[in-house]
Amino acid sequence: MTEDFPLPQHDDDPFQSRIDQMVMRALRLHGSLPRRSESGVVAMRMLKSATFTAIGYRAATRARTNEQLAIHLNRALDRIDELQHWLKFLVDGEIVVPARRLDDLRSEVTAIYEILQQRLNNVQPDDDDDEE
Repeated sequence: MTEDFPLPQHDDDPFQSRIDQMVMRALRLHGSLPRRSESGVVAMRMLKSATFTAIGYRAATRARTNEQLAIHLNRALDRIDELQHWLKFLVDGEIVVPARRLDDLRSEVTAIYEILQQRLNNVQPDDDDDEE
């Protein structure tokens, strides 16, 4: 299926590539879920959270100030937190059986969350030259 969705290469930012890979895994998972209305709603929310995480991080890489960087990283963190919730919901609601099918993806999502949190924690406040 990856041939259908070639990934852009981010040689200058391997973390963006890692996030893109996570989105592709979420996309493949979405396509493999049963076509029931309740699983469809959860699947769409899960996919939206995954793609918005990637979009949020991409915006963070283009931030012009540390304040903008923090805002975009916070948004990406919110979205990946939602993704963690929806993946848990897929397991707890027995939409994905056996649950171990999601172990690798859930671990990767947790790792990306931790990296985003660490990057946010390392953002320094902007210098305000106006406060003299």
